[in-house]
Formats: sequence, C-alpha cells, structure tokens
Amino acid sequence: MKKTTVVLDFDGTLAGIVADPRKAYVGREEKRRLAELASKARVVILTGRPSDFVKKKLAGIRGLAIIGLHGNRPSAKTRQMRRAERLVGKKIAGIRGVLLETKPGGFAVHYRTAHPGKAVGRAIGEARKAGKEGKLRIIRGRKTIEFLEESALVKADALEKIVRKRGRAKVVFVGDDQSDYDAIKRCRAYRNFIGVMVENSETGFSPKTARPVARGKLFSLITELL
Repeated sequence: MKKTTVVLDFDGTLAGIVADPRKAYVGREEKRRLAELASKARVVILTGRPSDFVKKKLAGIRGLAIIGLHGNRPSAKTRQMRRAERLVGKKIAGIRGVLLETKPGGFAVHYRTAHPGKAVGRAIGEARKAGKEGKLRIIRGRKTIEFLEESALVKADALEKIVRKRGRAKVVFVGDDQSDYDAIKRCRAYRNFIGVMVENSETGFSPKTARPVARGKLFSLITELL
C-alpha cells in the first residue's frame, strides 16, 4: 500500500486561473510531474468541478482518484436552487466579465475578468442575497462564488473523511482558495495531515496553519513531503 496520500485541488493549484473557467487546462510539464507523483503516492484530485470535466483535462494519467463536486453526488436541482440560479442570472446579465457556471445540483458565479466597480459589487451582493434567501450554502473561491444546497458537503467534509480513513498514513493537501484554507483549518489537528497553500494575492492565510508554496514549485515541495 502506498503510504502517503496527496490530495490536490484543481483550479489555481493544478490548473492556472483563467478568464473563462471552461477553458482551464493543465500544462504538459504539470501533467508529466503529476503522472510521476501518481507512481509514488496515492493521488486524489478534490475539486468543486464535476469529475467528468477534470477527467477529460487529465486524460491519460493513470492512478488518479477524482472526487468532484466537493464529494457530493450529482443530483437534480431543487426548486429553490433553480429559482436562485434564474434570479442570479438576471442580476448579472449584461455585466462584462461576470459569468454563470451551471453544475449538477448547484451553480457558480465567476467574476475573474470583471473590472472592479459599483455594478460588479452590486451584482455580487445581489447574488449573495439571493443565495441566502434560498437558504443555500455559499462557498467563496478566487473571484468565484459557488452556491450549494444547505445540506451539501463542502471540501472540508470530503478532506476530513480522507484524512480519517487513512489512519496514521500521511495525507498532504494542496489548495489555493478560501474553501481550501477552510479545509486545512478543519484537518490541521490530525497528526497525519500536512496542509499546503499555493501563494496568491487573493487568499490570505497564516503560514503557521499552512505551508506556503509558489505554484511553480508545487511538485518539488510535495516530493520533499512524501
């Protein structure tokens, strides 16, 4: 049995942040390093993306376990989720750089390329309000807001399950956004757990809680931690 489990976020960790989330990709060198890592450790990709999307982006790499939608099973949207998605879609319609991404059981709003201003701030505020009124769970990312059912799992739930299941075996987790940092804070008390955060200008975190790493040096650090 491979002793160390490496859990990796997708967007902002394996794949760089891009303007259009549908066009996210993993570079050739990153794929090579990921395949090499998968031959030495148990590698899990834990993401809010649907698993099929990530499988296509990482096609050809053996030995990967992919957990999509934060560990939730794909499901039909409830009436309140559909209503919230329609309402949010209307609020952001016509605002340049603000995109709505529909997902099984939920949706997300991306504003990575939107110019800061009152219109964007107001639209994001209205989106949050619609989510709260619909009693939805709101997850913060890097210039992204994700809406899930109130009872849905979040990344911290899925990560903690992995850490506990591995017992004394080491688990290394690498992420880059607020939901990843929340997951690290949840699991940091486990002796077999090591949390790493990819440095960026959007997510604040304490180096006492998570080890910082530049994205370009990610695989070198992971190799040291195996």
